[in-house]
Amino acid sequence: MADELYGELKREVDMLGRALGDAIRRLSGERLFELEEEIRALTKHLRQHPGDEEARRTLRDRVRGLTVEEAEGLVRAFATYFHLVNLAEERHRVRVNRARERESTPQRPRPESLLALVGTLRARGLSFEEVTNLLASARLTLTFTAHPTETRRRTLRHHLMQIARVLDAVEKGEAGPEAVRARVALLWGTRELRARPPRVEDEVQGGLYYLPTTLWEAVPRLVEGLERAVEVYYGRRPRLRPPIAFRSWIGGDRDGNPHVTPEVTAWAQRYARQEISRRYVESLQGLVRDLSLAEERVQAAPPLPAHAAGGRGQAAGSGRAEPGEAGEGEGGRAGSRFPGEPYRQALDALRQQLEAEVAEEGVAPPGPEAEPGAGPGGGEAPEGGAPQGEAPEEATRASGEFLARRLQEVEDALRSAGLEEVAAVLVRPLRVRAEAFGSAMAALDLREHAGAHAEAVAELLRAGGVAVDYLALPPDRREELLTRELATARPLAPTGYRPATRALQVALGALRAWRYRGGYVISGCRAPSDVLEVFLLARETGHYRPGRALPFDVVPLFETLADLEASPETVRRLLRNPVFRAHARARGGFEVMIGYSDSNKDAGYLAANWALYKAQEGIARVARQEGVPVSFFHGRGTSTARGGGGTAGRAIASLPPGTVGLRLRLTEQGEALADRYAHPELALRNLEQLVYHFVLAAARDLRGEGHAVPGEWREALEAAAARSAEAYRALLAEPGFFEFFEHFTPIREIAALKIASRPVSRTGRVREVGDLRAIPWVMAWTQVRLLLPGWYGLAEGLAAIPRPLRQAMYRGWPFFASVLDGAAIALAKADLSVAREYLRLVPPELARRFFPRLEQGFRAAWSLLEETFDAPLLHNHPVLARQTALRNPYVDPISHIQVELLDRYRSVPASDPSRPELERALLLSILGIAAGLRNAG
Repeated sequence: MADELYGELKREVDMLGRALGDAIRRLSGERLFELEEEIRALTKHLRQHPGDEEARRTLRDRVRGLTVEEAEGLVRAFATYFHLVNLAEERHRVRVNRARERESTPQRPRPESLLALVGTLRARGLSFEEVTNLLASARLTLTFTAHPTETRRRTLRHHLMQIARVLDAVEKGEAGPEAVRARVALLWGTRELRARPPRVEDEVQGGLYYLPTTLWEAVPRLVEGLERAVEVYYGRRPRLRPPIAFRSWIGGDRDGNPHVTPEVTAWAQRYARQEISRRYVESLQGLVRDLSLAEERVQAAPPLPAHAAGGRGQAAGSGRAEPGEAGEGEGGRAGSRFPGEPYRQALDALRQQLEAEVAEEGVAPPGPEAEPGAGPGGGEAPEGGAPQGEAPEEATRASGEFLARRLQEVEDALRSAGLEEVAAVLVRPLRVRAEAFGSAMAALDLREHAGAHAEAVAELLRAGGVAVDYLALPPDRREELLTRELATARPLAPTGYRPATRALQVALGALRAWRYRGGYVISGCRAPSDVLEVFLLARETGHYRPGRALPFDVVPLFETLADLEASPETVRRLLRNPVFRAHARARGGFEVMIGYSDSNKDAGYLAANWALYKAQEGIARVARQEGVPVSFFHGRGTSTARGGGGTAGRAIASLPPGTVGLRLRLTEQGEALADRYAHPELALRNLEQLVYHFVLAAARDLRGEGHAVPGEWREALEAAAARSAEAYRALLAEPGFFEFFEHFTPIREIAALKIASRPVSRTGRVREVGDLRAIPWVMAWTQVRLLLPGWYGLAEGLAAIPRPLRQAMYRGWPFFASVLDGAAIALAKADLSVAREYLRLVPPELARRFFPRLEQGFRAAWSLLEETFDAPLLHNHPVLARQTALRNPYVDPISHIQVELLDRYRSVPASDPSRPELERALLLSILGIAAGLRNAG
């Protein structure tokens, strides 16, 4: 089966490659096509004969002779090829998934499937009631975030989607190769880049794209699969809610991004609300058409609730009734439009009510252009005004919950009438979607750095005559002051006061604009005062009253090595503060976020992962001691250096026992969104794998089944992490290293080309590694094909553990195995020979001083990993090994051209007329390498 399916992939890639070549010849000329073939042949030859220095010189000379127009054309050709190959691979994964699902049985379920999940729970002795309670209570929340490498236009995605549909038709014999050529020609003739740098609005639309499309299709199937799996093993079918929820912080993440204003936050919420409401309305219109059941024909049906069949909807727009039928014209009342058809009456009332609510909120439809996002839309969303102490997500999902309840009543009525299949097939999927997406589609998180909050609070305290210089106080004094102040309900700012600082203006404006609330994340959190500052700001906007809970979670984010190490004690002090303790108890617990990106940048890969593991253990232990439940929010990226690399499901399985429980949050971002959610079946499979590992970990924690890690292993890893951090920090601190990094990688160009709406640093200046944000730091190393943050210092750490002990730890400790597995992926995607080409951009003295150390560390890490595995580096990832081998010859040309473009770009003054052309070609090369590696940072 595998060979046959792989053969289909090869045939599809070949068809797409030929179609692309044909488009290049016809639209860009035979010259560009011949040039692309020549460069590809040279790089492919070098892959096969890496020691052929004459061929290497020939390639360098050929690339140096390119015009900017030719260089851009070549980058476009190879990048477009990767978009097409990525599409073909997605389709291949769908075929493989379908084949494996067909072979899955209760006796031999597919690994990481819902059948395997329920079968494992039953084998562990869980009863039907225990399993259904677990599945009903567990909630995994995926939080979508923006990423600088996902800047493809929506138009480009549209063309790729159309190519996928044409390939489906070709596979069914309904279309021929000419249809593929037509669609690929349209793709080649379309600009890849927007006419301007991406704004936050673009990132909102791009990041949320998959929610009302592929995930809309996948979520009901996930719940259906869970219920079916329980029925297979227990003989009874439960009714379950979705175990998955969604959040976003695109448009709410102000940390270091001056473009996330209160107006943008309001717009982001309105946009998401509009998108999901449109899908609800479309579905309700379909149900109104379909459920034409007459009272006299379905006698067993009980009357539907009055509030479901009438209500406020009559003033809100029109339905699409069948033309010409009496009483079913546009604009009539729900009850009179469908006389004697109670289901239509009830559902049309729901549709009208939803349209009325959206109209009242002023949700404007997106613009007619294929690239919407012309601006925030002006103004602020109405202040939420949710009740104090409400349950998490209640305010953000209220209307969604209302819709779900009404649909449940319709389902119950249909079942009572003997129409179980109608209820299950037509109504239930929409009810499940309403439960998963609510009114907001994805409730919005706010995030801001603790330093910005301190500045805002300092102004408030001055204005209220409480403290002249709050910023001069140490953290414990700040906590004492804020605790006293929060014992009263008085606002600090005098009537009519206008904020003097941008920090206060934005902080208060965002809280007032924030309606569909997720959590409020505080980055750079180091003390209880950092958390209490949010309470003070919330009191100023009417969201906090003394002794009560805020209507949202306040989430401390611990990021650096020092902050992670101190986090258990910080949480202990926080839980003993009367303000936060009352808040956490009223909300049924609290959430803590841990940051994988900044901890890695601070201490290196091995030390960061060990610090994260220990922080979770320590925080969970403190929470148990204080009697307040805690849940964790994992700020993982897509690369190994930022917590990615392997599958997210297996990362969940490697979390410390006792730290998962019934609530868990993960970030999803950038190219991972396209990789995991571009197709409904890929989305379903990813959700299935996540739920499999999450629920098993939750069951483990609830039953106290986690095994203690041997003390010898912990001691060994403690020493290894310390040695690794020492080596990593020594490299970064050495004089000249940052200068080497700036010359060697395109970090300055990443900043100048405005790949994302967020600047590359929080402070606006970049003089050392600490000034950089983690994403551009990782992205810069990925572009030069070295991926240093994912492995540097690992060799020194592993060498400190004797080989037999290291191998035993790898075999017996899921966390240690996951860490090493991620490093193996980073090393496999790196390439020393290509990275060496970037040395021509570096002053020779710096190149001689630093690159040999990087090379030695790379080879040592590779060798020690294979020694630990007692197997090849990618023994756990045969598909990735094959993909890397096949992709490298096509990524290499973009890398060689990027080196040349960087050299030229850095040598011409800002006023040079060739600068815009160079910038465009450079940006395309950055995105092309990202597409080729499918893991850009």
